[in-house]
Amino acid sequence: NGNPIGGDDFGGAYAATIQNDLLAIPTLSIVMNTDDLFGPTGIYTNSTNGGVEYERATSVELIYPDGTEGFQVNAGIRIQGGAFRRHDLSLKHSLRLLFKDEYGPTKLNFPFFGEDAVDSFDTITLRMESNDGYAWSGAGDQPQYARDAFASRTLLDMGQVSPHGNRMHLYINGVYWGVYNPNERPDASFAAMYYGGDKDNWDAINDGAATDGNLDTWNTMISLAQATASGSTATRAAAYQRLQGNNPDGTNNPAYEDYLDINNYIDYLLVNFFGGNVDWPHRNWYAARERGPDSTGFKFHSWDAESTMNLFGSNINTNRLNESVEAAQPYSYLKNNADFRLEFADHAHRALFNNGALTPEQAILRYEGILSEMQDAIVAESARWGDMHFSTPLTKAEWEAESQSVIDTFLQGRTAVFVNQLRAAGLYPSTDAPVFTQHGGVVPSSGVPLGMSASAGVIYYTLDGSDPRASNGAPAGTTYSGPVTVTPGTTVKARAYSGGVWSALNEATFEAPNLPGDYDGNLVVEQADYLIWTSTYGSTTDLRADGNNDSVVDAADYTIWRDNLGASALPPVQVYAAGFESAVSPAAPEATTGVQDSVAYVVAPSTSAAAPVASASPAGQTVTGSAAKDQAVLLLLSQADDLLLADDFDWASGLEPGSAVLQEA
Repeated sequence: NGNPIGGDDFGGAYAATIQNDLLAIPTLSIVMNTDDLFGPTGIYTNSTNGGVEYERATSVELIYPDGTEGFQVNAGIRIQGGAFRRHDLSLKHSLRLLFKDEYGPTKLNFPFFGEDAVDSFDTITLRMESNDGYAWSGAGDQPQYARDAFASRTLLDMGQVSPHGNRMHLYINGVYWGVYNPNERPDASFAAMYYGGDKDNWDAINDGAATDGNLDTWNTMISLAQATASGSTATRAAAYQRLQGNNPDGTNNPAYEDYLDINNYIDYLLVNFFGGNVDWPHRNWYAARERGPDSTGFKFHSWDAESTMNLFGSNINTNRLNESVEAAQPYSYLKNNADFRLEFADHAHRALFNNGALTPEQAILRYEGILSEMQDAIVAESARWGDMHFSTPLTKAEWEAESQSVIDTFLQGRTAVFVNQLRAAGLYPSTDAPVFTQHGGVVPSSGVPLGMSASAGVIYYTLDGSDPRASNGAPAGTTYSGPVTVTPGTTVKARAYSGGVWSALNEATFEAPNLPGDYDGNLVVEQADYLIWTSTYGSTTDLRADGNNDSVVDAADYTIWRDNLGASALPPVQVYAAGFESAVSPAAPEATTGVQDSVAYVVAPSTSAAAPVASASPAGQTVTGSAAKDQAVLLLLSQADDLLLADDFDWASGLEPGSAVLQEA
């Protein structure tokens, strides 16, 4: 309650919710011999000691507040961590569970981190979030219990393997010990579970020391990376490919081993650079590589990325692009290689543009999702540890204020700042990447026209997923001269080339909708789909109308169509009448030139004979147009005059064929 002599300094605000707060997340209960913890040779008493000598037996029980079945397992337990093992820094310490046959099962077989993670574990780390929690006095009122999770989950969202984590209340022998962050430990066992192979054949490295295997392949990788930074252009290019187990032309050489997973490494660097991680790369990192000719190179995994996003001197302008030690040592050589810089730029563009993982929208959404896990549990953590370093306890109020501050003063603006930092460092080109009028997503089976634009230079593109730039730097794609039709399954890749400088790669994949009953693939469930069903009823070869995928068109497929009649996967568009003085004829060449820069649709529901598709004009005049039953209107937006052209369609009233309409802002 924050008052050592009794009373409540917070007017009962937190006392009123504490019972529910203790049920907001699952509970992990640890029960063991008290002397093994707090006796003269106990692991908590001697928290700075480690290894097997300071490992004790414990019982671990997972309890879900909603009654979902958890587990009870016997295991070993140790104190985990570095500096924060010390009692003078924190009385709350991280722990590590180890599953060994001397205690019980050799693995915990349970979906501890949900369906996206593996369900078998040799060990689990119970992180107390040292720098980003109440444990560290230097964090002041800034603890979020979220920054490390943000880094790890960002890497997951970028398609990389990264430790999964969650939140749990921890009890030790029945005493509440606060909120902990159970995490996968990215050691050899972790690597083998996610990438394959035998854990005994993996080298795993933590902060420059081998936790599994040895440093031999690490040292070889560093030497190969160093070779990419010196010599002629051709020599550097060949060394870059050699590092990846390739011939100079980029084709695989079976006689060469792959020593570095470039795609993984770049994304790992981007996350740490973006967050402004000031307690890295000299520590707080893991990497692992499978030994042998089938290896795909060292993979890096996020770890303890707490000193980021406004904490410990990190801020929106923090620039870590000049780091060169330990986890950043390969980067310090590779950044001098032109091929690496362009590949780095490609990854940066994917993450920092087009709703990528590091755009403000996605970053904020991810961060808010992590915060929601602590929204109620933070009250219990505050009651347990909020007064560890302060006479007036830190509470949920400070936590909420810092949450908003991270969003407002870091995540909202960091992307733009970071792009400028990358450009200044030569890691993002001066030539802007092309922009697509539709950046991937759902398209009808008949396809849609895709426009491309660039601020400067010539656009080269491909539709087969290949790079429009050849490995020797020459154009390898088609020169863009106008909209191209893209259909489901198409991957478009494009670069701009200006003044001898290639842009980063812009790429997008287009897909078919998962719209039950849409048997003709035009993104609308309508009468035409019914006609396909009737014409193929009973067929086991023409399965266009096989809605339930049972290899025959039957009555069940009619039911699917009927139940979804009128559904649409087309983006909704609101349109306004521009007035007949702006009307143009779609048949006139001058009217259609340049209008196919982007595509939108208006769909009339199949449930009525006519439906309004235009509403009040900006001036307030109501002009209603109707679409005939089951028809869709294709609207082509001209970037030049912001007009939408209603093409090849007879309006029942109000608007004439070819009338121009304005899209709602």
